[in-house]
Amino acid sequence: MANVLGICVASEVQERHDTGAALVKDGKLIAAVEEERFTRKKHETAPPVLSVKYCLAAGGLTMDDIDGIAIMWRDVQAPYADVLNAVLRYNKAKNVLLRKLGTDLKKLAGGYRDPQLDFLREYSRSPPVTYYEHHLTHAATAFYPSGFKDAAIVTVDGTGEWNSTVAWKGGADGITKLKEKPNSQSLGFFYSAVTKHIRMGSQAEGKTMGLAPYGKHDPDIYSRLTNFINPNKGEWYEGATTRDINQADLGFPQRLDSEKATSEKYANLAYNAQEILEEALLKVSKWTVDETGCKNICLSGGVALNCTTNSRIINAGFADDIFIFPAANDGGTAIGAALQLAEELGDKTAFRMESPYWGPEFTDEQIEEALKESGATFEETGDPSGSAADLIAKGKIICWFQGRMEIGPRALGNRSILADPTRTDVWERVNEVKLREQWRPLAPSMLYEAKDEYLENARDSPFMILAFQVPKNKHKEIPAVVHVDGSTRPQTVKKTTNEKYWNLIKKLEQNNGTPVTMNTSFNVGPEPIVCTPKDAIRTFRNSKLDALVIGSYVLQK
Repeated sequence: MANVLGICVASEVQERHDTGAALVKDGKLIAAVEEERFTRKKHETAPPVLSVKYCLAAGGLTMDDIDGIAIMWRDVQAPYADVLNAVLRYNKAKNVLLRKLGTDLKKLAGGYRDPQLDFLREYSRSPPVTYYEHHLTHAATAFYPSGFKDAAIVTVDGTGEWNSTVAWKGGADGITKLKEKPNSQSLGFFYSAVTKHIRMGSQAEGKTMGLAPYGKHDPDIYSRLTNFINPNKGEWYEGATTRDINQADLGFPQRLDSEKATSEKYANLAYNAQEILEEALLKVSKWTVDETGCKNICLSGGVALNCTTNSRIINAGFADDIFIFPAANDGGTAIGAALQLAEELGDKTAFRMESPYWGPEFTDEQIEEALKESGATFEETGDPSGSAADLIAKGKIICWFQGRMEIGPRALGNRSILADPTRTDVWERVNEVKLREQWRPLAPSMLYEAKDEYLENARDSPFMILAFQVPKNKHKEIPAVVHVDGSTRPQTVKKTTNEKYWNLIKKLEQNNGTPVTMNTSFNVGPEPIVCTPKDAIRTFRNSKLDALVIGSYVLQK
């Protein structure tokens, strides 16, 4: 029985994002959080000082109680055999690599070899540190919380240390690698290059996914993009994604500020890039299922946040069930590293994750203290769910702050902005409040019991990471959460997982007849999702939001 601290750090080789920490105690996940939630800097790259402190406190532990620390990246302690082999392969780089070897040996002698772990020296004890391949930690997040006894696993992102798309098999003996694609054939880099050409912003691939339904198949654009990733060649796909996409590649330049993202050529670019991504991952996933003989499939890595691709995979029929980790991006790798080390130390970590709520929570006393310090006018309510439902039914856009904070990039009912999806003006109003582009879609949370009524080919979707078509007879009922192609990205809410949020949606149904609420993350503009009561109060005050239901208290403007 071991206490394991997982840590996500930035890479020495290239800047990585979403640093954070996780605690696994006796094989059970206890706490996990991303550093951005504390520092208020989205996609934080700084060492996760505050995340580690939170995880220890949440587990009632000190560093003296930790049996091992797990890191989700190997380049910080590049295996010396790899370095020497690289010297033999690349003579021109010999002097540089030998210097790196000397640096690594010095780090080895000094205990913690990663400068990003220097903050751990403040603790009186230094637990042993284990470094894992980046994609293995993604695979661990995909498999151990899936509840499957065996599974085909696909991890796909921009880059690991050397690979970008990896197939694995998960079973009683752990996780075994089957096949991989190098960084030079990265599906993540390909999609990011398209995102950059459309000028969506940094780390904004989700916008490209949302833009794709505004476009259509364009044979010329599709053909040009296959010069980067061709899903019709090779056992998986063939490609080369080591550079940006430019005007010569596509026949048109990057989007200008004066041009709408939804204009035909850029919408078509997004559509065809999405099409290629789906075809490539469909091929990889089917190969992995066939190779392993497992009918359960698990996905992780940043590209696994692409809910349209995920749904195409499970709807293809070659797999019976699917599990996608809610923090599939790098922010979840601290959990994967901790679970992997716990397994190796002899603990059994397998479970079916239904709850994404592993972050900080606050008592009513703490919330009331923050409200009084802010000078806010507020009322106490004995029924937060009912009060929130009444406000939503009246057309208010509200903030909802309850319980433990979610992990991952999507708010799932504890740090959310909510509104009535039956109102035609909500799509525009919420995007305005959030300072988002007007064309971007919004998502629903719905009662689990109602999924078959509002979703075609419905299945459980607790993490808002699958896309579904909405039956045509429901489009007019919930216009705020149906995208232009008739799709939606829902969260199905079970009473056993989040009773307070389930009650809110049930009471909203009693008000307006619809068991669905519009749900988007509780943040505005470039800020991360709110973490503390002070964050919530400040964001509410500095925005056009109408009301805040926080713990047992209600604030209105």
